[in-house]
Amino acid sequence: MDAKTLLQSINVACEDLARETDQVRISQTMQCYLEMISKFHHYSWHNQLLIWIQSPEASQVAGYQTWKQKFNRQVRRGENGIAILAPCFYKSKKGADTVGDSEETCDRQTSPAIKQTEETASRPVIHAFRVVHVFDVSQTEGDPLPECPQWRDFEKDHDLETALLLFAGSKGIEVEITDDLGGPEGVSSGGKIRLLRTTGTRTIVHELAHELFEHANPNIRVQMTTQQREIEADAVAYVIGRHYGLKADSAPNYLALWQAAGKDILACLERVRGIAVEIIQAVETHQTQGEAKEAT
Repeated sequence: MDAKTLLQSINVACEDLARETDQVRISQTMQCYLEMISKFHHYSWHNQLLIWIQSPEASQVAGYQTWKQKFNRQVRRGENGIAILAPCFYKSKKGADTVGDSEETCDRQTSPAIKQTEETASRPVIHAFRVVHVFDVSQTEGDPLPECPQWRDFEKDHDLETALLLFAGSKGIEVEITDDLGGPEGVSSGGKIRLLRTTGTRTIVHELAHELFEHANPNIRVQMTTQQREIEADAVAYVIGRHYGLKADSAPNYLALWQAAGKDILACLERVRGIAVEIIQAVETHQTQGEAKEAT
């Protein structure tokens, strides 16, 4: 394929991805799921770690009252909660100290959070932490929750994977295959990629794109949001998948879950195109060399 045709095919692929992502974003399935997700509290890193240590299989976690009031689900009798830490705030109000719990509890059953008024506009100060308990969805029963749209990818192209891993090695990027990453299909950490053994070939491209974009670089992380970094990486994965005949059906779902819009995808077209061309050229070079060795 000549350079002009290749660039044109990449443009078409990105345009298709932008259109498909917008269609997924407005679908009833995605809207229901995103509305459900918005009701969950975002826990601090330390509490995420506490949840994982106590219940590695936990997927959707909330407090007792949150399950009851927001989701019409009841924690089953006899279930043990997952202990996390909630900060207690002291704030001066007309000379008197008051105490309340932050949103970290995701549960207002003990005491209400302090309301911000003109009289109490000063920043609250953390006085101490206390233990509160949350519960995984598997510990509850009641109204069903919307299912997460499929975003994982399992389709494999072993020849393409071989070429991609050789390319990663030529760039000094270490690739580790593992059986557990605690949720993600792959992780890029600046010079190293970790991949689930069962993940699809597109995930390798996605993480490799993160490396080539240098998304782990602190300076870049300051300049770009996580959403922008994920859009770039998955757009590259979509383009490469299309080029080599992978289905790539999960890409629009993945980007829609990041609440990306078609215009966001097209905004990074130039950067995506540059990395996609680099990967394709590297793969073709490997395949040509492989064919030459077989011929001899």
